[in-house]
Amino acid sequence: MGKILRYIVLIAVAGTFSFSSYSQSRAVIAELKNKLSYAAIDSTKATILNQLCWNYRYLNPDSAYLYGEQALLIYRKTDNFAGQSDILNKMGVAKRNMGDYPAALDCYFKALNISSDHNLLRELAYANNNIGDIYHRLENYTEAIVYVDKALKHFAEVNDSVGIAYAYNRKGEAYKGAKEWKMALESLYKAQNIRNKLSNKDMEAATWINIANCYFELHMLDSALIGYNKSIELLYDINEYERPSAHLGLGKYYFAIGNFYKAIENLNLAVEYSRKSKYPLIETEAYEYLEKIYLGRNKIGKAYNYLKLASNLKALNEKEESIKRITKYEMEFAFKRQNELKEIEDLKQKAIFESDLLKQKLISYALIFMMLFVGIGIMLVYRNFRFVKRTNAALYKINVELKEKELAIELQNIKLQEVNATKDKFFGIIAHDLINPFNGILGFSDLVIDSIKNNEPEAGMYAGLLKKSADNGFKLLQNLLLWSRSQTGKITFVPEQLQVNDIISKALDTVKSSATLKQITLATSEIAEAAVFADANMLETVLRNLATNAIKYTPVGGTVTISMAKNHNETVFTVTDTGVGISEKLINKLFDVSEKISTPGTNKEPGTGLGLILCKEFVEKHGGKIWAESELKKGSSFFFTIPNQVATN
Repeated sequence: MGKILRYIVLIAVAGTFSFSSYSQSRAVIAELKNKLSYAAIDSTKATILNQLCWNYRYLNPDSAYLYGEQALLIYRKTDNFAGQSDILNKMGVAKRNMGDYPAALDCYFKALNISSDHNLLRELAYANNNIGDIYHRLENYTEAIVYVDKALKHFAEVNDSVGIAYAYNRKGEAYKGAKEWKMALESLYKAQNIRNKLSNKDMEAATWINIANCYFELHMLDSALIGYNKSIELLYDINEYERPSAHLGLGKYYFAIGNFYKAIENLNLAVEYSRKSKYPLIETEAYEYLEKIYLGRNKIGKAYNYLKLASNLKALNEKEESIKRITKYEMEFAFKRQNELKEIEDLKQKAIFESDLLKQKLISYALIFMMLFVGIGIMLVYRNFRFVKRTNAALYKINVELKEKELAIELQNIKLQEVNATKDKFFGIIAHDLINPFNGILGFSDLVIDSIKNNEPEAGMYAGLLKKSADNGFKLLQNLLLWSRSQTGKITFVPEQLQVNDIISKALDTVKSSATLKQITLATSEIAEAAVFADANMLETVLRNLATNAIKYTPVGGTVTISMAKNHNETVFTVTDTGVGISEKLINKLFDVSEKISTPGTNKEPGTGLGLILCKEFVEKHGGKIWAESELKKGSSFFFTIPNQVATN
C-alpha cells in the first residue's frame, strides 16, 4: 500500500518537475552534499540541510523529510524560530508529496504556531497557504478559502507580491472546485494582473489556463479560447509544465465547436506533453476526447485504442482518488478522536477542580467555627477601638476639608491676580496703541486745515492720511469693543446651521478693496457645498480678521487663499498667504493677550495687535482651536477648527 501511494503521489506532483529540472536538481544536491561534508558551523549546516530538504521534495520526499529533521534540531538548539517555521513548512511539503496529508498538516500547524508566537509574518503566510493547499486537495474548498484568505492578509503585510499572486490563484482554484465561477474568476484575474506585472510568464500562463477553464465550464467559448491562446503564447519560449493543460483546453474548445482536425492536433500535443511531464489525469482526459472524436467519425479501431488507454490510466487515477478519500476519512476520524480526548481531559480537569473545591469548602467551614469563638472575644475590644478611630477620622476629615478650602481660595486669588495683571498690561498696550492713531488724526487735521487755508495741493494727501489714521483707530476700537463684550459675556453665542460658501463670501467682500489696492488675488480652494454649525457673526469676524492680516503681510501681486476640509469630528478652515512669514520666536506669542505683537505690513500698514486675540476668543467659544504655521519669506497659514457638534457655552 505504501509503495502504491508513493508512486501515485509522485505522478501527481511530477507536473512541476520536468526532466531538465530533474538533472539540474541532482547537480544542485551533489554540490550541497559536498558543502555539507566541509561545514563546521551549526548555522551553515542548518542552511545546507534546509536547501537539501527543498531540493529533494520531489526527487525523494523521504530524504527531504530526514534532512528537514536534522535542520530542525539545529534551529531548535540555536533558538532560530524563523528557521524552525521555515523548515517545518518544507517538511510539510515533503509529507504532502508522500500523500501523508495528516502528517503534512501537523508540520504546517506547528509552523503556524511558531510564526504566530514570534510574529514571523512571511512564515505565517506560507503556513496558512500550505494548510489551504491540503484542504483544496481534499476537496474541502470552504476551509481552503478560509486559510488562503489568512495567507493573503499576511502576504500583504510583508508586501510579498509573488505570495499574493500564488494565494489568489489558489483561492481561484478553490472557488473553481466549488463551482462558484464568479468568485473564481475574480480571484484568478487578480493573480493574473500581479503575475503580468512581475513578468512571471510560466505562472501567468497557469493562471490563464485556470481562467479559460472557468469560461469553458460556463460555455463562454470565445473567452475560453482567448485564455488558452494567451497561455500558449506565454509558454512558447519557456518550460513545458503547463503546456499539457493549455493544449487539452484548446482540444476541448475545438471539439465543442466541431473543428475536429484542430481538436485532434491539440489533444495529441496534450498527450505528448503529459507523458513528458507525467500528467496522468490530463493524458486520460485527452484520450477520452480522442475516443469521442474517432467514434463520431466511425473509426472504431482508433476509438477502441484510445478507450483502452484511457481506461488503464483511469484505473490508476481511481486508486489515487480512493487513497485520497481514505486519507480524508482518516483525518476526520483523527480530528474527531482528538476532540473526544479533549472532552475527556476537560471532564477530568473539571472533576479535579470540583474535588479541590469541596476540600476548600470543608477547610473553610472549620476555620469559620474557629473564628466564631475567637471573634466574639475580639468584638468587645474592637467596639471601643472603632469608636475612638471613628472620632479621630471625623476630626481628620474636617481638618482636610478646611485645608482644601483654604488652598482653593488661595489658588483662586492667585489666578485672579494673574488675570487682573494680564488685563492691566493688555489695556496699557491698547491705550498706548490708541495714542498713535489719534495723534495722527489731530496732527493731520491741523495740516489739512492749514493747507486748505493756504490753498495748498498737499491737502488731499493729508486728508487721505487722516482717513487712514481714523480707520485704523476705528478698527482698533471695534476689535477692542468686541473683545471686551466677549470678556464680559455681553456677546450672545447663537450657533446655527450655516452655508460655508455664504460666510466666506461675506468675509472676502469686506477685504476686497484692500486686496485690490495691493493687486492681491483672493482665492478659495476645496470649498464644497457644505454646512457648519456656528455663530454667523463670530465665524465671519474670524475669517475677516485672518484675511485682513494675510493681505497686510503679503507683498503686491501675492495670493491669499481660504480653504476648508471636513472630517468626522470637525471642520478645518485655513487662510494661507504668500507673504513675508513669521519667525518661530514670534509665532508662539501671536494669540497671547499679555504680549504686544504688532508689526507694520508690507506697505507699512499699522496693526492693532488685537485681531488674533479676538479670533482666539471666538474660536474657543465654539469649542475649537486656532494655530499658525509659517516659513520666513515664503508665507503663513492660519488654521482654526469648528467642531461638527458645538456645545453651547
